[in-house]
Amino acid sequence: MIFPNIKQGMRHAGAATAMFLAAACNSASAPVSAPAADPATAKAFDSLAENAAAPGVAAGLYENGALVGTLSWGAADLETGKLMDPGAAFEIASLSKHMTAVAVLKLEAGGKLSRTDAIGDHVAGLPESWRPITLHQLLSHTGGVPDYEAVVGFGFYETGAGAEDVLASVREMPLDFEPGASFHYSNTGYYLLSLAIENASGMSFARYIEEAIFTPADMTQSRVGGSGRRGMAAGYKPAGEGFAPVGPIRAETTLGAGAVVSTLADWGKWRTALRAGALLPRGLADETVSPSALADGSSVNYGYGMIIDQFRGEPRLMHTGQSGGFVSRWEYYPETGRGVMVFANSGEGKLGAVAKGLALSFVPGLDYGALEPVASADASETAFALEALRQAVLGGGATDHLAEGMKAFAVSEDYAPLRAALSPSVATVSDFVLIKAHKVGDRGAVRRVYRARSDEGTLYWELTFVDGELSGLNWEDS
Repeated sequence: MIFPNIKQGMRHAGAATAMFLAAACNSASAPVSAPAADPATAKAFDSLAENAAAPGVAAGLYENGALVGTLSWGAADLETGKLMDPGAAFEIASLSKHMTAVAVLKLEAGGKLSRTDAIGDHVAGLPESWRPITLHQLLSHTGGVPDYEAVVGFGFYETGAGAEDVLASVREMPLDFEPGASFHYSNTGYYLLSLAIENASGMSFARYIEEAIFTPADMTQSRVGGSGRRGMAAGYKPAGEGFAPVGPIRAETTLGAGAVVSTLADWGKWRTALRAGALLPRGLADETVSPSALADGSSVNYGYGMIIDQFRGEPRLMHTGQSGGFVSRWEYYPETGRGVMVFANSGEGKLGAVAKGLALSFVPGLDYGALEPVASADASETAFALEALRQAVLGGGATDHLAEGMKAFAVSEDYAPLRAALSPSVATVSDFVLIKAHKVGDRGAVRRVYRARSDEGTLYWELTFVDGELSGLNWEDS
């Protein structure tokens, strides 16, 4: 059955959309009171959700673990016409990995296994080259095991395939690299960890997660596998100008790599339990969100089921999930204690802009338009930055302020159309002030954000300098 893409016919209207930051939040775990609804943000969410390429979207905002607001838009079920409800359950796909990682560490804390163990000590019948790979390397995607999802595709998750089928799909393939030498995202690694959990606990993966994670965290609406669709939004994939239904994920096809089904409210309970040390000691839980070491001593910005990065200079923990019929995106800003979760019921849904829009409105320090100029800004440094920007975009002259890569940007014909589009905004700058600066990486790079007013309006230029030269630029309109 194919359903037309009837965006306007299925969207929540008026007060329904204004559930954003409503006090009740449709959850027993919600706070007694919450910040007042922001109608402008709710309206912006509507606009963003309309372009999410999904029948429906649900989003939650979190502070110190607790769910403090919800938003929903569109359809939970196109066949019945049911509107999206922020209490609906979704396949969270690869966001399951962080729960799997916590389960491994919980077994380690109980003396059942160790992250330094070889996977061959816990799972029988593996290819010889896989056996020495450690649990740590699987947790951090540094083991080199080929990704079975890249081979079998999303349709595999609707079948009754099990462990033998998963491993058979990649067991004849060579390792992507020597274990510990590099990083490559692999669902196979987390499937193997799930089998190790079963071996160490003496339980099925689903039962262990239920007893070790869901029950102590009071996650009453969460489970492993989407069978029966109890309380779930219906999942879809694009089909022509509309959407076609996708069957629920079968737990045995993915286990801890992506089989968890959960809700916005239960995600808040999960975060609260982690924060409170109810699942793991805080120090051990923190290890899941710390960069992972490679064999040569370098590190990758991935912990155990969580990406570690920055957005607009603010430290961020984030991860996405994608199954045949659902997508999810989690962003958490630890220095503020605030986070954003977005779910959509299409396997090809686009959530980046939705999450960004909510984060800009909810997380302090992200909205450039709300930042004041830096009072201590060095005038000569600002003048140097503006001249570097002009050299890069306007071209035709000196390039002494530019690093080699930016010199190529300034003169290459490949970038001529982009330079032409940006030139009016740079050529007519009348006000150029520093509003934010922060270090980037470990090479001494500094990213400075300047508000530039011109005849074309206001842009925010993110200029990265290394050794006193402009090495990168980006621009935002808000």
